[in-house]
Amino acid sequence: MASAGKGVSQVMNRCEMAKATGYLDLSDCGLLYVTDAIYFVLKEYQIAKCNLKNNGMKNFPKKMVERLPHIMLLNLENNKLTSIPDEIANWSQMRALNLSHNKLTSFPEVLFKLEMLQFLDIGNNEIE
Repeated sequence: MASAGKGVSQVMNRCEMAKATGYLDLSDCGLLYVTDAIYFVLKEYQIAKCNLKNNGMKNFPKKMVERLPHIMLLNLENNKLTSIPDEIANWSQMRALNLSHNKLTSFPEVLFKLEMLQFLDIGNNEIE
């Protein structure tokens, strides 16, 4: 139980730092999903960069597209994602996206709609 409390504390501390920097680093937090509490804490702040690397997420955090609309850089490396939702196209300012080391089985065609995208890594997935 103590480790769960420590994890929550770590996530909330990182959310507080993001308020000042615009960079939300939730890498290596053991997250299976992004909770509504995170969006609530950050609702009045413009977060431009988000790092969710090395978590256990199986599903893309769809709510993030609506709740954190200013994302320009997103790192979802080394999770267990199997697909990317069409909602990601709403991130019109997305410039860098790392989806490497996941479980994607096909190239997410929705990525072609990200007109500002300059960097994309989808290596080390299960795409044939």
